[in-house]
Amino acid sequence: ARNVDSAIFYYKKSKELSAGIGDVAKVFVADYNIANTLSNAGRFNESILQFRELTKNKAAAPPSMVNIATSLLAKNYLRTNQYDSAIKVAKPLYYQSLKKGGKQLAINSSEIVWQAYQKKIKYDSAFHYLLFHFSLKDSVYSQENQRKLSSLYAEMATLERQKERHILEKEKILQQTKNKNLLIIIAAGVSLFVFIILSSILAFRNREKK
Repeated sequence: ARNVDSAIFYYKKSKELSAGIGDVAKVFVADYNIANTLSNAGRFNESILQFRELTKNKAAAPPSMVNIATSLLAKNYLRTNQYDSAIKVAKPLYYQSLKKGGKQLAINSSEIVWQAYQKKIKYDSAFHYLLFHFSLKDSVYSQENQRKLSSLYAEMATLERQKERHILEKEKILQQTKNKNLLIIIAAGVSLFVFIILSSILAFRNREKK
């Protein structure tokens, strides 16, 4: 409801309760939510202080959340024109993400780095990281397209199999109907043949009696 102070109040309550039961991971999550809420509210300097404390106390935190917190810290440095700090935080995160295969995080951190260098009028460095940024984005985009195509091919194959199964079922039903009709025709033919034979015998006996 955009009531930032109330949200932060209850995140702090959550932090206190988590600390009370010794759940350090949930303490980190509560601190992260406070910092992120401040950032979303445009209170970047307060958010920076919170994120800085957060990235210092990261021993028990999930690595993915630590990386996101570090990325947001760098982003807020960029938003507050602290370009050197933004580069100092985002550049190691970029190389770490590349090493560990975190492409989306590498995309986000490389964007922060090239924008910070651009603001510092260091265009050669900005261009260098800009190339990496778009190269990674193209790679992810290609992978996403490949995933979508694979999904589409799988769906088409499934539909084709369903269609074939439906056709086989229809052919089976049709064959069963044909077999049933054939049996009815044969039974009717046999009955008619028996009826003719019996009628002939009865007629012959009647003639003999006369």
